[in-house]
Amino acid sequence: MISKRGLLEGLIFASAHAVSKNTMKEVLELTAEEVDTLLEEIRTHFDNENHGFYLATIAGGFQFRTRTELKETMAKFYEKKPPRLTQATLEVLSVIAYKQPIIRPEVEKIRGVDCTGILKTLLERELIEMRGRSDLPAILLFTERLPSF
Repeated sequence: MISKRGLLEGLIFASAHAVSKNTMKEVLELTAEEVDTLLEEIRTHFDNENHGFYLATIAGGFQFRTRTELKETMAKFYEKKPPRLTQATLEVLSVIAYKQPIIRPEVEKIRGVDCTGILKTLLERELIEMRGRSDLPAILLFTERLPSF
């Protein structure tokens, strides 16, 4: 069984934002005194030991933060290299940027080739996003692909 302190550490660690004392009391069903005591224990533990993070008070809540001594190491860890884009991907991205909002068949009509794979890549890299749905009937979206008689 995990201790109350362990539960509180887990709650703070898992949260993407600072956790207020009220949230701690509600979620873990603790009294205000218990929360204060546990927070002080956690703060003391991480300050006295040689840990890479500490308990910080942020905007009325509590959050684990990386120690400033690790700034250079963290910068290397989070260093992002710009994504390399092929010529075709750049073309599709340019069409979208210029014509937005635009639907896939319109992009394909402009380029003259299937763009499904490229659009999927752009979505995965979060360079584009889908917003809403077209009100056009599906048959109109694919008329360019139907053979003409």
